[in-house]
Amino acid sequence: MPLLYEGIYNLIGNCDSYIKEISRIILELQDIGIKITGIVTDNFKAQVMATDHNSERSLRQNSQNIIIKSLIRIPCQCHVASLAISDLKRTMFLDGVNDSLKVVINAFRTKKFKKWIGNTCPKICPTRWTNLYDILFFMMKNKKRLVCILNTENPIVSREVDGFRREFEQVLFNYLPKYLYSCSSFKN
Repeated sequence: MPLLYEGIYNLIGNCDSYIKEISRIILELQDIGIKITGIVTDNFKAQVMATDHNSERSLRQNSQNIIIKSLIRIPCQCHVASLAISDLKRTMFLDGVNDSLKVVINAFRTKKFKKWIGNTCPKICPTRWTNLYDILFFMMKNKKRLVCILNTENPIVSREVDGFRREFEQVLFNYLPKYLYSCSSFKN
């Protein structure tokens, strides 16, 4: 069961500072009868060195305490999935997805498209791991309306769409079906 015990402010953020604070907390919890068996981290190099059993510098390799020696590092699965999606975007399978998405998202966030779609597309937020899923889910949820906008005979709307029609079609009919499934692990 996950346990949030303490927030540490102004941590230096190097391997030694992680070792010191994690060891201190594990021992404090041990003193009150709570045995910690694992710690969830992202892939920040200092965290990995401090907690992974394969690291020669890890607290596990350099402690005499049986609880600390048995500690396992568990990579954050949202972070791992985010890294996998980032790697996937660099493959031929989704080559060009970032550029096309930026063009389409920026257009969908304009006043005209907000009015035509009847909703606002989430903005790009590279530090929020669920952001891509939110954007793609928005598109899937509004797909009928987006297809109508794409295929409209209204000359005003059609002129606006013509400026990014290729990207619009690519995102809606190619990337969206492929990518939304891959991003479903980010779903709330």
